[in-house]
Amino acid sequence: MPIKTIKTWLLEDMEARGLFPQESEAVFNSTVRDGARGMADSWDMDHNLFSYQVKLTLRLFTNHEVIVWMDANKPKHWAREHFET
Repeated sequence: MPIKTIKTWLLEDMEARGLFPQESEAVFNSTVRDGARGMADSWDMDHNLFSYQVKLTLRLFTNHEVIVWMDANKPKHWAREHFET
């Protein structure tokens, strides 16, 4: 069984809250990948290696980036409320 990477975990988390796969990839590629400094060498690592606190921090950062992406690309996206913290 292949490992679930932290990138896959994050994409699935965004999709579970209402983004389509192509939208979660767009958010990741346009903002999260480069904005989450210190993660560049970690995206392909097993998500189980990351603590709950690290995942929560990454999720909170991503929430903000999703809202920024929605404002620029889909301001009336129906899932917006799932990312507002």
